[in-house]
Amino acid sequence: HSVNQGYGAAVYTGVWSASKDLIFFTDSDLQFTFAELPEFLKRIDGIDMVIGWRRTRSDPWYRRLFGNGWSWLVNLLFGHTARDVDCAYKLFRREVIERIDVASRGATFSAEFLVRARQAGFRVIELPVNHHPRVAGKQTGARPEVVLRAFRELMQLRNQLRRERAA
Repeated sequence: HSVNQGYGAAVYTGVWSASKDLIFFTDSDLQFTFAELPEFLKRIDGIDMVIGWRRTRSDPWYRRLFGNGWSWLVNLLFGHTARDVDCAYKLFRREVIERIDVASRGATFSAEFLVRARQAGFRVIELPVNHHPRVAGKQTGARPEVVLRAFRELMQLRNQLRRERAA
């Protein structure tokens, strides 16, 4: 994007622009490598999504605390969504994005993506991935405005899903 629209907007644009039958995404801040991708590719047979969870999270204590709390909250509100909701190591079939849409363009993108995929009945397995200290980029996820937007989007998602169920 010519102007920064947030994490979710960048991922959404990339994922929904992909043209192949299998879609993979990860962050570009070098906290993940492609070393686990062959195992993900082996496990995608008969499955719709293979998503990672950070085996040992290489982040400051407060990022680990916030991340664990966020995953706990998402799982509390929507049922089991993922062990590590925001782990940016996901492989999935094109059918997933053909059948769901994600409204969030902020930090809630991954939560909504997984919640909607699970509710659509897609088969998901979770695999551990190695997580490395950040050597590129700059984290912004703990900024108050990002956190407030994430909570607002999460409540909007909850309300939207309730309206969809009632309709």
